[in-house]
Amino acid sequence: MSIIALVIQSIISPVLAYYLRIWRLFIIVTVLHPIAYFRVPLLVFLPGQLIYVGIYACLIVRNILSIIDYPILLVLIKQASPSDSIMGKINGLAASAGAASRALAPPIAGLLYSSRARIGCVVGE
Repeated sequence: MSIIALVIQSIISPVLAYYLRIWRLFIIVTVLHPIAYFRVPLLVFLPGQLIYVGIYACLIVRNILSIIDYPILLVLIKQASPSDSIMGKINGLAASAGAASRALAPPIAGLLYSSRARIGCVVGE
């Protein structure tokens, strides 16, 4: 997986950024990313023999969009920086915000899931 990410970040992402420009590519990736998530519940309507193809297609699209989005965000942060002398602080703050989000997301998702389970709003029950 990391070799695929390396190829996407080093070859595909710069080509897309060159032709679409950074901001337009960021908008496209930001709009398409939630669509990849919202298509997952619709996979139940696929015929049985295509279900795994649909699952893998959604995962591939989501992963490619995530891989493209990360360097774009770094470039946008760099462009928004008022001075190169504070880039370390800005990158540190961005990394800390990302880490905090990744740390808080699982307990919040668990809380939401358990509250839905209590009212009987969980698939399979």
